[in-house]
Amino acid sequence: MAGRDDVEAVQRRLRQKVLERGAGGDAEALIESLTADGAWPDIAYEDTAPADWLPRAHLERMRVLARDYPSHARQALTGWLQRDPHSDNWWHNQLGTPIALGDTLVLIEGYLHDEQRALGAERLARAVWDGMTAQNLIWAAQAQIRRGVLLDDADILADAFERVKSTVRISTGDGVQPDFSFHQHGPLLYFAGYGHDFAVDAAEIAYLARDTAFRFSDEQLEILTGYLLDGSQWAVHGRATYDFAAAGRVIARPSTQDDARVLAAAAQQLAVAGSTRGEELLAFAARLDGDGAQAEGNRHFWRSDYQSHHRRGWSTSVKMCSVRIAPTETGNGEALRSWYLGEGINPVWVSGEEYRDLFPVWDWRRLPGLTAEQGTGELPVLNWDRAPDGSVIRGGRDFVGGVSDGRYGMAVMRLAKDNITDGWKAWFLFDDEFVALGAGIEAPQAPEPVHTTINQTRAAGNPPSYADSADEIAVGPGVVRDPRWAHHGQIGYVFPTATGTLRVEQATRSGSWHDISRPESTELLEQDIVTLGIDHGVRPRGAHYAYVVVPGIDRAQTVEYSANCPVSIIANTVAVQAVRHDLLGITQVAFHRPGRLAVATRQTIAVDQPVLLQLAEEPDGLALSVANPYNERLRVTVDVGTRIALDLPDGERAGQTVRRKLNW
Repeated sequence: MAGRDDVEAVQRRLRQKVLERGAGGDAEALIESLTADGAWPDIAYEDTAPADWLPRAHLERMRVLARDYPSHARQALTGWLQRDPHSDNWWHNQLGTPIALGDTLVLIEGYLHDEQRALGAERLARAVWDGMTAQNLIWAAQAQIRRGVLLDDADILADAFERVKSTVRISTGDGVQPDFSFHQHGPLLYFAGYGHDFAVDAAEIAYLARDTAFRFSDEQLEILTGYLLDGSQWAVHGRATYDFAAAGRVIARPSTQDDARVLAAAAQQLAVAGSTRGEELLAFAARLDGDGAQAEGNRHFWRSDYQSHHRRGWSTSVKMCSVRIAPTETGNGEALRSWYLGEGINPVWVSGEEYRDLFPVWDWRRLPGLTAEQGTGELPVLNWDRAPDGSVIRGGRDFVGGVSDGRYGMAVMRLAKDNITDGWKAWFLFDDEFVALGAGIEAPQAPEPVHTTINQTRAAGNPPSYADSADEIAVGPGVVRDPRWAHHGQIGYVFPTATGTLRVEQATRSGSWHDISRPESTELLEQDIVTLGIDHGVRPRGAHYAYVVVPGIDRAQTVEYSANCPVSIIANTVAVQAVRHDLLGITQVAFHRPGRLAVATRQTIAVDQPVLLQLAEEPDGLALSVANPYNERLRVTVDVGTRIALDLPDGERAGQTVRRKLNW
């Protein structure tokens, strides 16, 4: 049972947190322009737009006044309560407005008239829980916590805290998944956006509740900690940049490009709230604040068709989609060109700035890693998770997944999208490089050329350069048959086998955020863009590619690497794709069907089921890692000189890697 001290602790902490969010405006100028009836003449209170809802500016300005000018904030509060603006978007009416209004009410609570207090509490009560899940439920609870603080009501607070705690669980619906990815709006990955807000808001609420009767259990704190360290952290690249391929429609909001920095406060709050992984949390916070090193390792999120790979000087990811997973969404006029987002996207970060502000000017058919037909018309626009014909959008195939031992990993995706009827894409991720393979790409009805884009990024440093099979070097835009290597910025690209036609483009492109998201600015932006991609031609049959990406090297090092490449492509067919890293002693194989493969002298690997596997040579034996890309229970026999039968998991763990040690 909560006592007086518990309520006062929450009241005090919440007020402090609201104050810490910053003023965000010129209070004196706001006071000067505030009318006698508590309004600002430049705000269109009759606006009802679902996304860029203009009356919300009143709430933001009112909170600025509430920090230091409570009487003027009370005047603005009267104006808001009398007008009671509404949006066509339920979120503003039921969640966003009560939270923002609650911030002001909490700050000026001691200056309120009884009528204002009662009417304000009534407005906060619009945040009801019915039908809410995951982050939406947390937003409702945030409003109710403010209502409980305003009314000094322990029962309201207790109910709100319990509602938040009910979302802090492992779920296969909306919320934190068994692999610590995050879903909202169905099976849709949302590390940024909803997942970001969940991490930040749930951590703050746990912080508010600490050492009170409302406190979170140890298990709940560990789930929040796990989500931050074993989930969110792996979608943050550079210093503090969210992976755009794991952001849903938030990719089209310029204001969210630096959101990941806010996770530092969440990590610190969880450490204070009592997490047993406090040192790890503080190290993550230090990294986000620019004072710590990037985590190193590989994580495959089998619930979300997503793999992330981090090294000290660089990072990359692979975002795929299967029949189990939605690739992305479009809604409220946001993310209008995201048709291919999630379809085998493979960005690379070294500086962390490679993709900043690119989305308004991008060629959205040439996303990094994407294999797609090239056209000139407008892309289809989703209606949330539905195509223009009303069908629910999911990936085209069920063979999509990854294997990971925590340090190294491999991801595989079978293609089926638009005019591309089949194809196999695989990525093999190591310490200093990763390998990308494609095989059996079929698009017999595609009237336009099919491209596999290696990268599309901001121009950086010298123009792109590349060499053909005779080592003739060219600089700038151009086309080369069977290239040997290419270089741009801080990334080298090496082609160990004949891979067709490489197109290198550099051009200034223009566009506005409004082009991809209607609520955003129409201001015209320009960016110098470099694109490298492989042209498979019109109506390809059995097209293939192979390239190695080596981040963090200059052109001379790229030339040297191409002459002494430590990775060997063992197979790249519709039956099996495999790479061996000779220096690391690691072999990664995607068996698309049962079979046997010679991987080294006197070394073969055989399987009786389609699986993904990694074989690592370690001082005390072989380490075998195996996963089922169909995300189903499977019993598989692997023969590496020693036969071993493995039971791969079912249910919420289906698709997770199983690891076994084998004696030499």
